[in-house]
Amino acid sequence: MSVTTMGHIDDFEQLILENFNDLIKKFDLKLVSFSNEFGDEFRIVGHNSELVFTYDRGDLRCSFINPVTNRKYLVNLIYKHLYPKENQFIFSINDTPSIQIKVYAQVIRERLCNILEGDFSWVNHFEKTY
Repeated sequence: MSVTTMGHIDDFEQLILENFNDLIKKFDLKLVSFSNEFGDEFRIVGHNSELVFTYDRGDLRCSFINPVTNRKYLVNLIYKHLYPKENQFIFSINDTPSIQIKVYAQVIRERLCNILEGDFSWVNHFEKTY
Protein backbone atom coordinates (compact mmCIF):
# COMPACT_ATOMS: atom_id res chain seq x y z
CA MET A 1 0.00 0.00 0.00
CA SER A 2 1.36 3.39 -0.94
CA VAL A 3 1.83 6.05 1.68
CA THR A 4 1.33 9.56 0.39
CA THR A 5 2.46 12.92 1.67
CA MET A 6 1.82 16.32 0.14
CA GLY A 7 4.36 15.86 -2.65
CA HIS A 8 5.31 12.19 -2.64
CA ILE A 9 3.99 8.64 -2.97
CA ASP A 10 6.38 6.27 -1.22
CA ASP A 11 6.21 3.48 -3.81
CA PHE A 12 5.31 5.58 -6.86
CA GLU A 13 8.04 4.10 -9.06
CA GLN A 14 7.10 0.54 -8.09
CA LEU A 15 3.39 1.17 -8.78
CA ILE A 16 4.22 2.44 -12.25
CA LEU A 17 6.53 -0.51 -12.99
CA GLU A 18 3.98 -3.07 -11.79
CA ASN A 19 1.16 -1.62 -13.87
CA PHE A 20 3.09 -0.67 -17.01
CA ASN A 21 5.66 -3.48 -17.16
CA ASP A 22 4.05 -5.19 -20.17
CA LEU A 23 3.93 -1.92 -22.14
CA ILE A 24 7.49 -1.03 -21.16
CA LYS A 25 8.68 -4.39 -22.53
CA LYS A 26 6.46 -4.37 -25.62
CA PHE A 27 7.53 -0.90 -26.77
CA ASP A 28 11.13 -1.02 -25.47
CA LEU A 29 10.55 1.88 -23.06
CA LYS A 30 12.39 2.93 -19.93
CA LEU A 31 11.25 4.51 -16.67
CA VAL A 32 13.14 7.66 -15.65
CA SER A 33 12.76 9.67 -12.43
CA PHE A 34 12.52 13.47 -12.43
CA SER A 35 11.38 13.63 -8.79
CA ASN A 36 12.66 16.31 -6.46
CA GLU A 37 11.80 17.92 -3.12
CA PHE A 38 8.79 19.66 -4.68
CA GLY A 39 7.04 16.57 -6.03
CA ASP A 40 7.24 13.24 -7.78
CA GLU A 41 7.66 12.91 -11.52
CA PHE A 42 8.39 9.77 -13.49
CA ARG A 43 8.48 9.36 -17.24
CA ILE A 44 8.14 6.30 -19.38
CA VAL A 45 10.36 7.25 -22.29
CA GLY A 46 10.39 5.86 -25.80
CA HIS A 47 11.50 6.90 -29.26
CA ASN A 48 8.02 7.96 -30.38
CA SER A 49 6.42 9.41 -27.25
CA GLU A 50 6.74 9.88 -23.52
CA LEU A 51 4.30 9.20 -20.74
CA VAL A 52 4.72 11.42 -17.70
CA PHE A 53 3.34 10.81 -14.21
CA THR A 54 3.33 13.64 -11.70
CA TYR A 55 2.19 13.81 -8.12
CA ASP A 56 2.02 17.05 -6.20
CA ARG A 57 -0.15 17.96 -3.20
CA GLY A 58 -2.55 15.09 -3.74
CA ASP A 59 -2.89 15.56 -7.51
CA LEU A 60 -1.85 12.54 -9.61
CA ARG A 61 -1.65 13.18 -13.34
CA CYS A 62 -0.71 11.08 -16.33
CA SER A 63 0.05 12.77 -19.66
CA PHE A 64 1.48 11.94 -23.05
CA ILE A 65 4.24 14.19 -24.33
CA ASN A 66 4.48 14.71 -28.07
CA PRO A 67 8.23 14.50 -28.83
CA VAL A 68 7.91 16.83 -31.84
CA THR A 69 6.20 19.72 -30.04
CA ASN A 70 7.03 18.79 -26.42
CA ARG A 71 3.38 19.47 -25.51
CA LYS A 72 1.62 17.50 -22.76
CA TYR A 73 -1.82 15.95 -23.16
CA LEU A 74 -3.70 14.52 -20.18
CA VAL A 75 -4.60 10.87 -20.70
CA ASN A 76 -8.10 11.25 -19.26
CA LEU A 77 -8.88 14.12 -21.68
CA ILE A 78 -7.49 12.20 -24.66
CA TYR A 79 -9.70 9.26 -23.73
CA LYS A 80 -12.78 11.50 -23.42
CA HIS A 81 -11.97 13.11 -26.75
CA LEU A 82 -11.36 9.91 -28.72
CA TYR A 83 -14.12 7.86 -27.04
CA PRO A 84 -16.83 10.40 -26.09
CA LYS A 85 -19.63 7.85 -25.76
CA GLU A 86 -17.64 5.42 -23.67
CA ASN A 87 -17.29 5.44 -19.90
CA GLN A 88 -15.45 2.19 -19.35
CA PHE A 89 -12.54 3.92 -17.61
CA ILE A 90 -13.43 6.20 -14.72
CA PHE A 91 -10.78 8.58 -13.42
CA SER A 92 -11.39 9.79 -9.88
CA ILE A 93 -9.09 11.93 -7.74
CA ASN A 94 -10.76 10.31 -4.75
CA ASP A 95 -9.24 6.91 -5.60
CA THR A 96 -5.92 5.87 -4.11
CA PRO A 97 -2.82 6.46 -6.26
CA SER A 98 -2.49 2.72 -6.86
CA ILE A 99 -6.03 2.51 -8.27
CA GLN A 100 -5.52 5.62 -10.40
CA ILE A 101 -2.28 4.24 -11.88
CA LYS A 102 -4.02 0.92 -12.57
CA VAL A 103 -6.82 2.70 -14.46
CA TYR A 104 -4.31 4.75 -16.45
CA ALA A 105 -2.49 1.55 -17.42
CA GLN A 106 -5.75 -0.11 -18.50
CA VAL A 107 -6.93 2.78 -20.68
CA ILE A 108 -3.53 3.15 -22.34
CA ARG A 109 -3.23 -0.60 -22.90
CA GLU A 110 -6.76 -0.99 -24.27
CA ARG A 111 -7.46 2.33 -26.03
CA LEU A 112 -4.38 4.57 -26.38
CA CYS A 113 -1.53 2.16 -27.13
CA ASN A 114 -1.09 3.67 -30.59
CA ILE A 115 0.13 6.92 -29.00
CA LEU A 116 3.08 5.05 -27.50
CA GLU A 117 3.95 4.19 -31.10
CA GLY A 118 3.89 7.89 -32.00
CA ASP A 119 0.35 8.33 -33.37
CA PHE A 120 -0.50 11.95 -32.64
CA SER A 121 -2.90 12.27 -35.61
CA TRP A 122 -5.69 13.28 -33.21
CA VAL A 123 -3.84 16.37 -31.87
CA ASN A 124 -5.18 19.04 -34.27
CA HIS A 125 -8.81 18.21 -33.56
CA PHE A 126 -8.07 17.79 -29.84
CA GLU A 127 -6.48 21.24 -29.58
CA LYS A 128 -9.51 22.84 -31.23
CA THR A 129 -11.74 21.16 -28.63
CA TYR A 130 -9.74 21.75 -25.43
